[in-house]
Order: sequence, then C-alpha cells, then structure tokens
Amino acid sequence: MLAEDVAKSSTGAGSADIVFTLTNDASTPCSLRGFPAVTFRSAPGSSGTAVSIGTQQTGPGPSLVVLDARGVAAFYLVVGNVPVGGVGCVDVGVVEVTPPGGGSPISVDASFSACGPSVGVTSVEPLDTLST
Repeated sequence: MLAEDVAKSSTGAGSADIVFTLTNDASTPCSLRGFPAVTFRSAPGSSGTAVSIGTQQTGPGPSLVVLDARGVAAFYLVVGNVPVGGVGCVDVGVVEVTPPGGGSPISVDASFSACGPSVGVTSVEPLDTLST
C-alpha cells in the first residue's frame, strides 16, 4: 500500500520534502533495496495524463530494508516549488510508484506543484529511520 505521510513531510525555502510510505500488505516478510520508480499524473478528475517532469536519485545510497507483515518503509520526493532556470511548474494529482525490485505500480492521489526539470527521489528506508 502506498500513502503520503503529511505529518513527516516538510516545506522549506524553494523546495518541499514529501514523504511517502510503502506498507507490506502480505502476511510474510519482504525486503526492498533501492530507489522506487516514480511517475506523475494529472489529477484524476482531469485528463489523468502523464505529467512532464522527470526524476533523479538523490540522498544516501540504498541499503536492504526488511519489512515484517504490516511493516512500513518510506522514501521522499524532493520537490522544487519555485520555477528554476526558465523551467516552470506542473501540477501533480497522482503519484505512481513501482517499488524497488519491480512489481506492479501502485498509485496515490496527491496535490502539489513540481517546479524545475526534475524531482529528487530518495532510496527506500525504514519509516522510523527516515532522514528528512
């Protein structure tokens, strides 16, 4: 399951760190290592088309994260919130994530503007060690 963690998200001058959690819905443990693949779409009530902003890996390198049943891992998006170098902003309505290692994409509604050429994506880590 994918969810936005508003309580752990923060906004600073020029950017926002938006935290997303991945919950192991299985009854057995699973493990993750790496950066999730993230794409953005417009709001569900509009066209729902892909939003033209890329991603780039940022932050410390990945480590193995073992999740027990109902365990939670997290990553965050580093999103510019002011236009940069002539590149404007796009409105994001849905965040679609493929967990590290593959699998089916999962999505969650979101509502933010992303400015600049790309959004930073951190590697997955246990929720209780999230470093924002």
